[in-house]
This record gives sequence, C-alpha cells and structure tokens, in this order.
Amino acid sequence: MSDLVKIHKDFNRSAVPFYEERAIKLFSEITSRWNDSENFEPVTFNLVELTRALGMEGSHNKEYFDKFVLDFVKDTTVNFFIGKNQITGNVFSILRNEEKNIFEVHMNSMIKHYMFNKKDIELMTKAKKKEKMSIQELELLEQNKEKYQNLMLYSKAELQGISGKYNKRLYMLLVQFKKTGFFVMDYKQFKGVLEIPEKYRQYDIDRQILLKSQEELKKVGINIININKIKAGKEISRIEISFEYKTVLDEVKKVFQTAEIDTVEERKMPDEIATTGLENIKKIREDLKKIKRGE
Repeated sequence: MSDLVKIHKDFNRSAVPFYEERAIKLFSEITSRWNDSENFEPVTFNLVELTRALGMEGSHNKEYFDKFVLDFVKDTTVNFFIGKNQITGNVFSILRNEEKNIFEVHMNSMIKHYMFNKKDIELMTKAKKKEKMSIQELELLEQNKEKYQNLMLYSKAELQGISGKYNKRLYMLLVQFKKTGFFVMDYKQFKGVLEIPEKYRQYDIDRQILLKSQEELKKVGINIININKIKAGKEISRIEISFEYKTVLDEVKKVFQTAEIDTVEERKMPDEIATTGLENIKKIREDLKKIKRGE
C-alpha cells in the first residue's frame, strides 16, 4: 500500500467535519485503502485493527471509543459543502457488528466524485504515459477530466508524524500548494476547514493554533516563513501563508548526490531511508551527518 493518499483538491479545501484528530488519521488510513480498491468497497476492521488505526493501542477507554464510533454512525445528519455541492452525512460511516466486534467503514456515496480508486489511478497513469487506450477508457478519461486535473497527494506517514487536529489539517492545506510555497484562503473558510470554534478570539487563534503549528510542521519539513492576515475594514478577510517544504527524501537525496557512493547497496539507500517512517527521522539525520564526515 502506498504512503501517498490521493484526494480531490476541492475536498481538501472544504470544511469537512472530522471533529477530532483521530478521525483525520482514520480517514487517511481508509482513503489509502480506497485508493487501492476497485469500487470503494467498505473497509473492514476488527477491534484491534481499528484501535491501532485510531492510535489507541493499549487504551482501555471504552467510553471514549464507543463515543467515537457513535459520532460516525450511518444516520448522522450533519451537512457540509464541497464547493457549491451540499453533502449530507459524514465523510464515512462506521457499522459495528457487536457480536463479532467487526467494524465496517463505508464511504458516503455523495463524495465519490472527490475520491480516487484503483481504476482512476491506472487510467491517469495510462494517459500520462500516452499509452494506447480503449474507446471506453477514452470516454471515461474525458468524463472525469475535471476530477483528474484536481488530484492532490499527501503523505500518510508525514500526517501521522504531526500532533494535533489543527496542525494535521493545516499540513493538508499547505501540501496542496507545495510547488509555489504560497497559500491563500478566505479567512472564514480557513477557520471552517480547521474546525476552529467560533468562541476563539483572534488572540487564541494566533497563540494556540498558528504559532504552535509553525513548530509542529517543521517535523515534516514545512518551514512557515510568514503568516499574513489581510483585513477588509475591521474584519480579517483572508489569510496568506508563505512556506518552504522539504521532505526527508529531499534531504537524503541531496546528501547522496554529493557523497561518494561505492556500492550498489549504498545506492539503494535514499528510497529505503525515506520509507522507514517519520519516527526514525532523528536517526536518519544522525546517519547523514556520519556520511558527510565519511564515517
């Protein structure tokens, strides 16, 4: 399974009701599975697998776990918008088999247009490589042209390496603009996407969210250079964020491009190191220092 989660840019910019950090983590896990699926089949977890996906291994907080599952039952009537399209219900729903302690996670059918499955990825790959396609594939490609042009990727490992709901959602927003290093959004929409409570004063947002996010996002190579809030009269109308984004893989490859590499095995190291996960970043960087010193 790939580390890269594939979603639609409009979905990413929407005020999706995740409620809390663990739901974003679970969403990334099940979306990566849907990316590998034929037709967005339900994702099945046993109790151990679901608690692991939620980062609750070893937890005995049954009350919290039950409440989390209840927040995502099928008959939830929450509404949100993706662009101008109103979506009814949560992004996913959890059906629980009490007897077997099996959990089925179902995709909300109203968001299928904003998700990518195995067929989508294969068709986009064919088009990019200019491979021969059937008439049916060409028609499907034309039919989904807008969707395919709005594909965005983010790293599941990087997302898991960040703590906090606000930080995870800000990471997802900034990664969408990693090529330009410049993010801009209507300020009210920005607060909606991050699910910032209405009661938060601007002082609270600056101190408790934006300031802390600058330090947290450095863990995954995002260096926020400047945050600018533009006012229209007395109210903030939009937010602008300038940033640099360097992945662990970028750092590793830069070193290996300048280091003397003697063996085939050593030449494999950049990709191998990059896939070890963010929990090993400190060790990776220590190894890089040794390489620079020729140890």
